[in-house]
Amino acid sequence: MPEYYKKELSERMKGPKNPFFGRKHTKEFKAVHSKRMKGNKNNGKVYKFIDSDNKEYIVEGSFYEFCKVHNLAISTMEKNLYNGTISKVGACKGWKVVKLSESTFL
Repeated sequence: MPEYYKKELSERMKGPKNPFFGRKHTKEFKAVHSKRMKGNKNNGKVYKFIDSDNKEYIVEGSFYEFCKVHNLAISTMEKNLYNGTISKVGACKGWKVVKLSESTFL
C-alpha cells in the first residue's frame, strides 16, 4: 500500500472522524474478547512449513510459537498461508507454509 494512501486513511480516521471516537468498550465485551484471545487459537490444526533449503517441519497447533522460535514474521507467514506465496525478502525469504488436514496423521 503506498505511503500517501496510508497517510490519507490515517487522517480520515483521526479524532471525531473515527466512528468509535468518544466511546468505550464495556467490561463485558472486554472480558469476552480477552477470553477469546487467550491461549493457542490454532489447536487441532496441522501445518507444514518448508524452509528455503526445502526442509519440512510438521507443526501441530502452534503456528505462532513456531514462527517466534524460527524468527519468522507471523503476519507474513499468515499471508503466505492464505495466498500460497513464498516470501522473497526478509526473515521469511524462501519459506512456505501449507495447512494440512488433521486426517493426514490418523
